Amino acid sequence: MSDPVFVLEPDIPRNVRVARWLLFRLLKGLRGGSLTLRDGAQTFQFGDTSAALHAQVQVLSSGVYWRILTGGSLAAAEAWMDGEWETAQLTPLLELIALNSQILGQMEKGFRLFGKPVERLRHWMRRNSRAQARDNIAAHYDLGNSFYAHFLDEQLLYSSALFTADTQDLTAAQQAKMARLCDQLALSENDHLLEIGTGWGAMAEYAARHYGCRVTTTTLSQEQYLWATERIAPGGVAGSRRGVALRLPRSDRGLR
Repeated sequence: MSDPVFVLEPDIPRNVRVARWLLFRLLKGLRGGSLTLRDGAQTFQFGDTSAALHAQVQVLSSGVYWRILTGGSLAAAEAWMDGEWETAQLTPLLELIALNSQILGQMEKGFRLFGKPVERLRHWMRRNSRAQARDNIAAHYDLGNSFYAHFLDEQLLYSSALFTADTQDLTAAQQAKMARLCDQLALSENDHLLEIGTGWGAMAEYAARHYGCRVTTTTLSQEQYLWATERIAPGGVAGSRRGVALRLPRSDRGLR
């Protein structure tokens, strides 16, 4: 079993060797369990081998070290999704990470400095200008409505559900959220509600149906627009005298 030292390996890029050395130095501080890391023909051991908690990781791509060094825990998770490393003990591995959160937090605060210039460039290229906003929205919300149906409630409401009881399900909690919002706004049939970000149209439909107000709602997502258009029939929403106007901006100049 090899010691986690800085070994000169000419077939591995220098940045990868440096990244591995730095990560191994960090892993030497593991407590409360042990980690066995296999990389090719080499095996490395970290932590307390006498502890009951143990996990094993198999490195499948040497580039994973640099990826984690520059991207932190998110990069580690994405590298696992991409098949750059694997483990048959995912739960023990996560438990070991949780036990050593303070130590591994250094990976986020210190080591990610290596990747900040690149990340800033990427962020600048994706900056949310009017022209870029549509692409940013499409990359997120145009993945397909069926994808979001797997984890949202039946009305496809997004985030911030209001749970008022332990037995309340997600659908009821999302209904409670919409009711709270409308009540706090004291909506009535004399009001015109402007919603920036339609989602899948649940809030616009709810406000019009239950409070009788006029609603104008807008989205940059083509998928959400098509879903909401089917949801909000051309004839309007029952219970609303003034209906819902759904807008999809066609240029970077916004609504017409």
